[in-house]
Amino acid sequence: TSAAGSKPEAIAAFEQALAAFEELVDEHPESAQYRGDLALAHRSLGVLEGERRRFDKAREHLDQALEIVQRLIAEQPGKAECQYDLAETWRALGDVQLQQSLHGAAIESFEQGAELARKLLQAADSTVAYRRCLSRCDRGLSAAHLAHGQLAEALAAALEDKRLWRGEPHELFAAACVLARCAAAGKEAKLARQVALETKQTLAEAVAAGFHDRKQFEGQPQFAVVLSQADYRALLERFDAASSP
Repeated sequence: TSAAGSKPEAIAAFEQALAAFEELVDEHPESAQYRGDLALAHRSLGVLEGERRRFDKAREHLDQALEIVQRLIAEQPGKAECQYDLAETWRALGDVQLQQSLHGAAIESFEQGAELARKLLQAADSTVAYRRCLSRCDRGLSAAHLAHGQLAEALAAALEDKRLWRGEPHELFAAACVLARCAAAGKEAKLARQVALETKQTLAEAVAAGFHDRKQFEGQPQFAVVLSQADYRALLERFDAASSP
């Protein structure tokens, strides 16, 4: 089954789950577990509908998820699982708003998600799910600021993302990709030079940590804007040497 063909099937499956959880919530309205499951089904459908660019349906599901989770937090303010669900829902909403070019709204949503994820990570810094949620919020925030013409803010979000992944080669490469997109969009010379320098440094850290995927590197054309031809060729040679037996 193709990826495109699998989305309608996934939507149908989540719609069935949604109907089942709605019945359970009707029968057991006091159950936080069933309401949390219902919110997750709404969020999952919102993400899938957003990927299909059916934005009205996506927003409807995500708004429902937000409402349910916020009620759960009001009842259980100290429960980390609910805080995490809320952070992920804000992030998903930001993704949809960014696709709709609602940059200001997307920035607000990503900031809401990032604030929650940051607090969760401070309390449990070994929890990968919290780190990844914050990273995805930061990357979305950088993209939204960049689309809004706010390079300094885009850079700040990208650098926060980078700081989450010291020593992680593939995540550092992803952070370098975000920074490179900022560098490619830079118009003010001094700031553009700073972004280019941060991009090169992050890419160097990714390579030092073990990133050697030439194909993935070549699939990111923004690096050609940041690196000199000599630096670009040197990296390709390093990737080839690392992959040689």
